[in-house]
Amino acid sequence: MIPQREIPRVIHEILNAVHELTEVRKEAPEGEVFQVLMESRRLSSVQDQLRALQKRFLIVAR
Repeated sequence: MIPQREIPRVIHEILNAVHELTEVRKEAPEGEVFQVLMESRRLSSVQDQLRALQKRFLIVAR
């Protein structure tokens, strides 16, 4: 439980943490994405292809 007077500080800390994460993680270069996609096409299943992409990149929903 967070005391009411602490809520603005906690929100500020959360926003700072999210901002830092988004600065560190930028979009991957197109060439690198293309290379991984081409390599993953050889895998036997779509699930394996997805795992290969997830190992290489951080995938976030927009």
